[in-house]
Amino acid sequence: YTTVTSTVNVTVKLSQAGWATLSPFRAAIAPGDSITFTATGWDQAGQSYQPVGVNWRTTSGTMTGTGILTNASPGLRTAGFILSTEQARVDVSAP
Repeated sequence: YTTVTSTVNVTVKLSQAGWATLSPFRAAIAPGDSITFTATGWDQAGQSYQPVGVNWRTTSGTMTGTGILTNASPGLRTAGFILSTEQARVDVSAP
């Protein structure tokens, strides 16, 4: 009869299907200006992570793949991403 002792490291990967936030949530810019949005994912344990493959959307202007809104026409606009239902409000108005 022999006793064998060993150590095993176990890594538990939680699903990254917690929730997501968008920053800034509310902003004001002048026509022709740009603004950068940031998406942050939160896992089920409350740990933040940088989401991969964020699909940005806007109601006016152009959103780059890195979350930069440019060329928005005047008015109250929304910008967001498909990873979440979060949407930011952007007021584009002349100074």
